[in-house]
Amino acid sequence: MEAQGKRIRWSTRPTKGPYVWTASELCDNASWQHVWSEQEQKILQNLSEMVTFTSDAIGALERQPEARSFLRIIEQAKNVLSYGRGLFLFRGIEIQKFKISELTTLLLAVARMFGSPAIQNTKGDLIQLITDRSGLGESGSITQGRRGCAEMGPHTDSSNIVGLLCVRQARRGGETRVSSAGALFNELLKDYAHVIGPLCSGFYFDMSGKNKAGVSEGPLPVFSCEAGKLSCYYNKKRIEVGSEKARVALSEVEHESIERLNSLAMATRNSYEFLLEPGDLLLADNRRVLHSRRAYEDWQEEERKRLLLRVWIN
Repeated sequence: MEAQGKRIRWSTRPTKGPYVWTASELCDNASWQHVWSEQEQKILQNLSEMVTFTSDAIGALERQPEARSFLRIIEQAKNVLSYGRGLFLFRGIEIQKFKISELTTLLLAVARMFGSPAIQNTKGDLIQLITDRSGLGESGSITQGRRGCAEMGPHTDSSNIVGLLCVRQARRGGETRVSSAGALFNELLKDYAHVIGPLCSGFYFDMSGKNKAGVSEGPLPVFSCEAGKLSCYYNKKRIEVGSEKARVALSEVEHESIERLNSLAMATRNSYEFLLEPGDLLLADNRRVLHSRRAYEDWQEEERKRLLLRVWIN
């Protein structure tokens, strides 16, 4: 479950394209967002009731006149993910009408319109519940930030696309932040060119819960080239732990390289911050967009605690 796709070294030149953006540019352009209409909500309801979702089901949708708008939006989102900003936000799912099991079915159905849902751990789970489990003694691993309420630093996941469906918000905090890998690369190249080499050469990554060894087989590049485009695979904590497991000490410039990237990804000019509301579904291209989350204060009652459903798509 390591990063997918063939990777070759990225030449040290600036990258260009719509996936290179600043926080203000993302804020000023709403082409990456869509609010579901009443008719589209009915399609979502039908998807949540399906036992299985196959290519036959997509064919059946295409033959329904009332589903044309829904399918056009899906195609728009695909284009934005592949050729645009690299992320898409669907808003307005009437979350109160669904059980968690129905939301899981719905999320998997939508995911299959974009690719194949990917296994997220050695248990074979296709959907992960992102919630605070620290009270249950599950916060020990620094690479399991999804189980606690502390801040999560900028990172990408192992799949091509990550989907996050918000079911419940925290009492306070928990804002999502996204940044453009291309913009970060260009700024590093301009102001800190000496760290590009280590970032392109790569690091050992912690793979706890993802493979039997618990560490990547070899160094994985943070920046590389896939299909002629800049690709990013990054998680500061996984690099630090992975290096320890592989018994390969990070050099001074390697330490600096991941610290510089982390700092730039958190900078206000690069990081667009927003709060996922119940019914929001965020899809992000893991090779073009880094995401992170602010710390949050949760509710005491279990049934009110912050909850997101996560799907990985290849």
